[in-house]
Amino acid sequence: MPRDYSDDSSNHPLRDAEASQLASDLQAEDAPHAYSPKPSQPARYTWVEVWTAAVNLPKPSTYSTLLDDPQATARRALVWVYLASLIQLIVQLIVIFSSPGFALALRQSNLDADSTVRLSIFLSVLCVSPFAAFVNVIIFLALAYAVNWLASRNYNAPSRPQEALYAFGASTAPLTLVLALLGMLVGALPLLALLGQLAVLALQGYQIWLYVVATQAVYGLEVRQAALVAMLPSVALLVLQLVLAGTLL
Repeated sequence: MPRDYSDDSSNHPLRDAEASQLASDLQAEDAPHAYSPKPSQPARYTWVEVWTAAVNLPKPSTYSTLLDDPQATARRALVWVYLASLIQLIVQLIVIFSSPGFALALRQSNLDADSTVRLSIFLSVLCVSPFAAFVNVIIFLALAYAVNWLASRNYNAPSRPQEALYAFGASTAPLTLVLALLGMLVGALPLLALLGQLAVLALQGYQIWLYVVATQAVYGLEVRQAALVAMLPSVALLVLQLVLAGTLL
């Protein structure tokens, strides 16, 4: 005899359509709450992460990523450069005043070379260090604004001095500390003086190259253009720092 379909729920098209419509309505009602994406927040980097990336990953994309950090401000970079310069100057003073050559220079000047005299001279010069570090910051500011002016004038790049300050400071501060460490090692091991001087020259050359890479990232220039823009002020900065160090120390 024929099968009775009156109680078979799987063969009720109307009931199936109603169930499907109900499911669709529930999904539409919940969709704005369940699937609405949250706006992504830019990454925030510690000073260690910024310095490590800026020195170890010299690519324009690296600096572009660092500049997206909400903390990427000129003030942060200037604090880095000031503190690093201050530490470097203090280390240089310690190396100079603890060297045998300094005691010999005192004797040749008819001054007592005992520890009390040496300490008093050291403390007197140490008081000048914060001002010398501030002068280094001024020179660093001049570098960034000179690069900004050259990029804007010669290649119609957008004026971005704040970004240039941060990008340059991200590599200047750590390399300044490395130079201070090298100075300490050379002072403790005079036999390594020549190697230390070569290492210093290599680091200074690498610093200029990092300025070129940072200039590419900030202004969107090609390598040749960025090199022309960044190298002239960088070399001038290096000369000024050497003159300053020779004058004060």
